[in-house]
Amino acid sequence: MSEFWTVRAGKNGERADWAIENGLVGGGWSEFPDLSEYRDDKDSLQSLVRELLGGSPSRVGNYTGQLWSLIHRIKEGDFMVLPIRSTSQIAIGEVTNAYHYVSDELDPSKRHRLGVKWLRTDISKTLVKQDLLYQMGSAMTVFVIRNGDANYRLSQLLAGQADPGARGAQAGSAVSTRAVDEAEAEVEAEPLNLEELALDEIARRLQEDFKGHDLSLLVTALLEAEGFTCRNSPPGSDGGVDVLAGMGPLGMDSPKLVVQVKSQNSAVSDVALQQLNGAIHRYHADQALLVTFGGVTGPARTYLESQYFGIRVWTLSDILTTLFKHYGTIPEEIKARLPLKQIWVPAMADSES
Repeated sequence: MSEFWTVRAGKNGERADWAIENGLVGGGWSEFPDLSEYRDDKDSLQSLVRELLGGSPSRVGNYTGQLWSLIHRIKEGDFMVLPIRSTSQIAIGEVTNAYHYVSDELDPSKRHRLGVKWLRTDISKTLVKQDLLYQMGSAMTVFVIRNGDANYRLSQLLAGQADPGARGAQAGSAVSTRAVDEAEAEVEAEPLNLEELALDEIARRLQEDFKGHDLSLLVTALLEAEGFTCRNSPPGSDGGVDVLAGMGPLGMDSPKLVVQVKSQNSAVSDVALQQLNGAIHRYHADQALLVTFGGVTGPARTYLESQYFGIRVWTLSDILTTLFKHYGTIPEEIKARLPLKQIWVPAMADSES
């Protein structure tokens, strides 16, 4: 039976766009050479990990387990589940090419790869029940998702349905992931990535509670905290512009911005960006800002390259970063709708290089 795996795209998801655009997943582990020769020799792989990374026996066993999964256990026909932090979405694809090493790749963080045919890249995490999100929230880089009837539930998400939860007796199964089966290697109990889980929950509340004009009001508050004077368009038809923002007491000094806010989970097309570019000239603005929960399409990213000094995009991660920066000074009515508090937790040890 096919398994559902996760191979993270960097500590902060920085390789997610690269992975999706190029039909692959992987990277990281920059200290390691081509691991193909270790595909059937786990003892030698463990010796290599001990030599290059060192550390306690549990650390060596943990990393050996992850790399063994990467090069040996993930097969063609398995499925890959990739959390996309910037949009709080999930991509699911089929593994089409097992582990391979691209020695002529200039970036050493992109040499360890698996080929993936991405089938869905826009599954909102709001469709996923909490116990399945916990599995995806492992602090490891490479792990299998299989508990709590995960195969069935992920298949339903892939088919365009919401997570139905576990069926029957499967509902009581433990929520845990392992980089390797316990019969294959001893690994330390894996921690949850508490930061990612917290960000997912805050993102879920934003997507559920700040839609349409409400998101425009939040963006206005954040821009005002950044020093802009803003005029928010009333609900309804806005001609493609939701917020006008400028510096100075009247908001008439540069930089002058036209802002469009998209609260849907789907990606924004290049056509919408072209229209926003037209709004810059229509309103005699200097630049434009697109705020979107769902990110932008591939053609839109290409278009943005040519508009580097004209248009910027705030994805969900950018909204969260700005929100955390100014949370203490934004209006109390927004804080009441999104109550947050800061806590300290132990820093997680990195699970990839």
